[in-house]
Amino acid sequence: MKKSKEIYDLNPDNPPWFNVRSLDYNTTFSRFQPNTSISEIVQKIMIEQWNSLISYDQFYESCAPTYCTYSQRIYKKNIFETMIMLLSLIGGLIFALRLIVPPLVNFVFNSLTRTKKEQNQTQGNRYSDIYPIGSKNAIRTNVS
Repeated sequence: MKKSKEIYDLNPDNPPWFNVRSLDYNTTFSRFQPNTSISEIVQKIMIEQWNSLISYDQFYESCAPTYCTYSQRIYKKNIFETMIMLLSLIGGLIFALRLIVPPLVNFVFNSLTRTKKEQNQTQGNRYSDIYPIGSKNAIRTNVS
């Protein structure tokens, strides 16, 4: 580090470690001229050569693997992440059940009370059908 500081201090305008050279232009490797604007290169999607001939058969013949292998990194959760996941799941279930259960219980309760009222009304109608005279007398005595 001391040596590089000495070299830089001796020649700060042109340090030897900062040797910048321009790239050599070769027409066989690039279709863009050296004075081509960046916008033109971007418009042409920075593609030097477009090959529209695609042959998958030739590709697989040239590759010709005897077997395929790949490596996959499997991420396993630690105990802390598992606990957080379980607590989040329980909290979400509690929230969902608090939204769903009260209207469901009210619906079931109301439907049961309606059926009981309908049963009571039909039984009352049966009494008047069985004893038509007695029910009329009972109504008169209650009214008077």
